[in-house]
Amino acid sequence: MEYDISLKALSVLRFITDQIESLPVSAVTRMLNTHNFPCLLVQLVEHCPWSCYEEGKLKKYENGAWYVVPPEDHIKMTKLDGQVWIALYNLILSAECQRKYNLDNFNKSQLLKLRAFLTDVVIDQFPNLLEMQRFLSHLAVTDPVPPKKELILEQVPVIWDHVVRENSGKWQAIAKHQVNNMFSPSEEELRSQACR
Repeated sequence: MEYDISLKALSVLRFITDQIESLPVSAVTRMLNTHNFPCLLVQLVEHCPWSCYEEGKLKKYENGAWYVVPPEDHIKMTKLDGQVWIALYNLILSAECQRKYNLDNFNKSQLLKLRAFLTDVVIDQFPNLLEMQRFLSHLAVTDPVPPKKELILEQVPVIWDHVVRENSGKWQAIAKHQVNNMFSPSEEELRSQACR
């Protein structure tokens, strides 16, 4: 179940990167420089945890189950592969991200690992990656400009800290209460919603 949740979180991350231009400055800075999502996504491309070989057969995880991939489909990109590539595309090629991302030697070397995975077959399946391939080729021969240091003020999460402190050790009981009262509507409530 945790594996499934992790893969769904990847999809959520991809949808967040679609809106990168409209996110608050602090959120973009956290994604790029605090948590270094581009390097994290490079690791997912490199190690591809939803794909493995078992007894000489390629297996992929999709829609909650592992399945054996027929030989003719070995080079086909899965939805999860696509999610990672789209998120990388959004994070690397966005003007906002290029301006804020700290492209030091480590981050540059990590991003350049993607060049090995940008084959003609992958680009045929996702033509937008040609633009990323060009960017990476340019990055390989140039030294990126360091980002301007900006002052970012964040509100101290006073309410969040209070809620966490107040409910520490009570999360299971709160979850059970929510399931029973909020997520289990009565038959009458279901009928009234259906009539709307």
